[in-house]
Amino acid sequence: MKLFPDADGRVDIRGVCFDNVTEDTASAAIIEYAKKDGGDTAAVFTPNSEIVQRCVEDRTGELYGVINSAALIVPDSTGIVKAAKMFGTPVTGKVAGVELGERVLRESAKEGIPVYFLGGKPGVADDAKAKMTEKYPGLRVVGTADGYFDKTGAESDARIADIARSGARILYVCLGAPAQERWIYDNRDALTAAGVRIAMGLGGALDVYAGNVKRAPKLFLALGLEWLYRLLREPKRLGRMTALPRFYLGCRREAKKSKPKKHRAVKIMILIAIVIGIAASAAAMIIDSFVRSAADGRIVTVDQAGGLDGVDLILVLGAGVKKDGRPSDMLADRIKVGVELYESGASDVILMSGDGAREGYDEPAAMRSAAIDSGVPDAAIVCDTLGLSTYESILRARDVYGAKKIVIVTQKYHLYRALYLADKFGVEAVGVSADLRPYRGQAFRELREILARSKDFLITAK
Repeated sequence: MKLFPDADGRVDIRGVCFDNVTEDTASAAIIEYAKKDGGDTAAVFTPNSEIVQRCVEDRTGELYGVINSAALIVPDSTGIVKAAKMFGTPVTGKVAGVELGERVLRESAKEGIPVYFLGGKPGVADDAKAKMTEKYPGLRVVGTADGYFDKTGAESDARIADIARSGARILYVCLGAPAQERWIYDNRDALTAAGVRIAMGLGGALDVYAGNVKRAPKLFLALGLEWLYRLLREPKRLGRMTALPRFYLGCRREAKKSKPKKHRAVKIMILIAIVIGIAASAAAMIIDSFVRSAADGRIVTVDQAGGLDGVDLILVLGAGVKKDGRPSDMLADRIKVGVELYESGASDVILMSGDGAREGYDEPAAMRSAAIDSGVPDAAIVCDTLGLSTYESILRARDVYGAKKIVIVTQKYHLYRALYLADKFGVEAVGVSADLRPYRGQAFRELREILARSKDFLITAK
């Protein structure tokens, strides 16, 4: 059973038959089918290049059968769109699963169609329900359940029974691919009996709807670099990303109807690696420039900071201690400047924030001791041993210590990111540089900081 019976509207990409649809036509077909009574549950799958490649590499052919059983298969990646063009059978464009899913929620709210959220960690489906029902008045999310259950047997049957009791007509199955597709395929008769009209496999969509995961910024989406955004945010994806060049090379071979020689394949792989490297470097440089701009006019001297009113605290960021427990040269300079700020009257509180969670290693304790030796009263010093990163130090200064206005002390190369994060967290901040001498290994720190700026930019991007 297909939502679009016209086979001419399908495009075969390495054995997976995609429907040539847009988000508008796909969502309209889903809503129309959900409103009707009778008939089997219609599965909606949204494979990307990685999933197609998994089908190609599945020697049993079983995954092809699962994916192609869907009533609607939409191209959820730029790679699929480009492959279709390569084969001379272009599709209209990418239809992102998470966006199609939200479009269906919006239309379901208008039509009063009940939906059910299944998947994610405990609590995620409930959070998604709260956010989406607030965003789309009239939306009826009649049930939720997490994805932590045995996908066969009694626990799976219990989930289906709960879905049946809820009266849901559209089911969001977010168990990750290909587990969600297999679960829908294996339980299609039971879901039909439960009254489910549409079952959509949507991967991590619930995390997005719940606000736990952000979509790639529009610039990345426009350039077809959503995969790069995900890789920068989750470096552990690197192994999975190797499927992308394999998919591309396979499509080239199929399109040319002849297998390229080995040395040509190597050249293509090298070219792909170069393109990826250039794209990643360009993105990092653009982000680096943007983060640096956040510090414009906000890096001040000790005397200027001492003249500010209403500063809640001086935040001194950790920078490592030596084996004997003394502060590193970089940290010693930060402490010295923090003490000077205290003496200038910038604030009567110094927050020493760093790593103190490991046995035998305590940056804040070393910072406190050095500050006391410099004449700062112990009562003026607060230690945060859970400031394990710049991100956490500034966030905790706000959330744990109630700071609304702060002076940040660190070296200048680090201040750019610290001030950017303060701005993102709604904390009024200026920075004072602690560059009192040359530091060994600074070139490496500068390079690492570029990557750190990209990471924190992506984490805080809206």
